[in-house]
Amino acid sequence: MRIVTSVFEEKSLLTLKKLNVTHVLVNELNFSSAIKGFDLKELKNIVNKAHQLQLKVIVKADRLFNQSELDELVTFLKYLATIEIDEILFSDLTIKMLVDEHNLKLKTIYAPETLLTNKYDVQQLQIDGFDSCVISKDIPLVDMFEIVSSNKNYCYLRVHGPILISYGLRRFISVYLDEFKEYTDNYYLKEEHRETLLPIVEKETGTWVYGDTLQSISEINTIFKQPLKGIIIDNMLYDDEYTIKVVKIYKDVLEQKIDYEKAMEKLSLLDEKINYTAISEIKKTALDKD
Repeated sequence: MRIVTSVFEEKSLLTLKKLNVTHVLVNELNFSSAIKGFDLKELKNIVNKAHQLQLKVIVKADRLFNQSELDELVTFLKYLATIEIDEILFSDLTIKMLVDEHNLKLKTIYAPETLLTNKYDVQQLQIDGFDSCVISKDIPLVDMFEIVSSNKNYCYLRVHGPILISYGLRRFISVYLDEFKEYTDNYYLKEEHRETLLPIVEKETGTWVYGDTLQSISEINTIFKQPLKGIIIDNMLYDDEYTIKVVKIYKDVLEQKIDYEKAMEKLSLLDEKINYTAISEIKKTALDKD
């Protein structure tokens, strides 16, 4: 099974390789939701370094693109093909259309967050020529497993990372502070009657609101028995040091070096500000929750 993790520094690649990571997920800032990542030259360098270590590279381009951006997007996709990235992960169907139209040698991973919720959604993607997909994280685990069993070795599953709950063009922070610029760190939204702080990222290209951080410690052994194409640990709000420690925890659980309770204790100590939601707690609707 493929193990995919986010990475933000070239120096982290060797450590991730030693932890049995097979693919790294990288961001180019203009074309993704990321608050940190690589410019075009840096992207080429990290692709070369990863390939030297026999790591595959997936570029995340997970935002929506308007009509005026299409020429720039085509140029970007052609560049990715030139530097020989291995796959591109995206949310906007435009990318698949452009890859096909320009006959680009890019393998496509469709990741539309909440849209892939049953086996027929995924079967249609295969008919339409998508190379793989990331199924919705907002459905019960039993449903995820049914989808995977009906589409063997095709689906990725996000098992760890901040849970995206909203994405759009509305500028919450800029309007509130009356200063229109990008706000990419240390800002949160808070609902009137709840204590939870929701991390918010506001860029020129969109606003992303996150909830808790997803974790799959108690289910990781079961997940690894499923016919998945791979699992994804995408810590887009955190750093490589955190990601490496998280991967070590999952590895120790899989190798039965530590039990669930000890693993959760280690996880909670990495950053006391992070609130976690277990993948097994995801319910069909908010009405199912206590």
